[in-house]
Amino acid sequence: MSKPTLGKGLGALIPGLSEETAVESGALREIEIAQVVPNPYQPRSEFDQETLLELAQSIEKKGVLQPILVTPKGNGFELVAGERRLRAAEMAGQKQIPAIILEGLSKEAIIELALIENLQRENLDPIDEARGYKRLIDECELTQEVVAQKVSKNRSVVANALRLLSLPVEVQKKISSGEITPGHARTLLNLADSETQKRLADKMAEEKMTVRTAEKLILKRRAARRSPDLQAEVEEMQNKLQQFFATKVRIHRNQKGRGKIEVEFYSDQELIKLVSKMAAVGGE
Repeated sequence: MSKPTLGKGLGALIPGLSEETAVESGALREIEIAQVVPNPYQPRSEFDQETLLELAQSIEKKGVLQPILVTPKGNGFELVAGERRLRAAEMAGQKQIPAIILEGLSKEAIIELALIENLQRENLDPIDEARGYKRLIDECELTQEVVAQKVSKNRSVVANALRLLSLPVEVQKKISSGEITPGHARTLLNLADSETQKRLADKMAEEKMTVRTAEKLILKRRAARRSPDLQAEVEEMQNKLQQFFATKVRIHRNQKGRGKIEVEFYSDQELIKLVSKMAAVGGE
């Protein structure tokens, strides 16, 4: 088996850790794969079998080039990070795997290391990423700000990711599968009804909409839901103004609540009367 190397990602995971320090301290060793139990806090819910097979084929030729991270548990070890490498090594028929053994890790540290490794080294899907952030917040009692600092993200990135978890499970699955993007999904957050969210997510996926088109669709939907009551109210106000001014009045209003009022007149004398009425109302 080739000599394992840590790679750049591990130094970012554990500052100050290098291949030399791991070897010198005895933390880097070959351990039995059968002794390793899964990480209960693994953020990734699905592993692509095709990429696992490719990694297994690479391991057959070159060995495991980057060690996994484990922590002692009972008579064996609990996996902290590197589940893809562990699975691929098993597929390749390996009995042992290089591992860095980390003593005394807290639950927070295990969750954090597993999440950060997935974010750094693999294409973690947006829903799994959001669940990882939520687990740090819920189980380790961290704020969004602290989580953002730990994973080197802006707080807004963490906040926007967490918002996706408020969508129906059916919509979350479409995000995970790549049928719609987080950008599409965020437009759906403007709708309160989950059935409508699911139906429009289906429409976005089927029609392969751009995010811009999806935004327009949601705006149109929201306007359609508001329009019946609003239109009735506008018509009532128009009727009152027409009775008061004794002429035709039209109210034009956009979706943001801005607009104008048109008051018609048919002669200079009518204009003078209208202005007089308006002035009289304004002076009251």
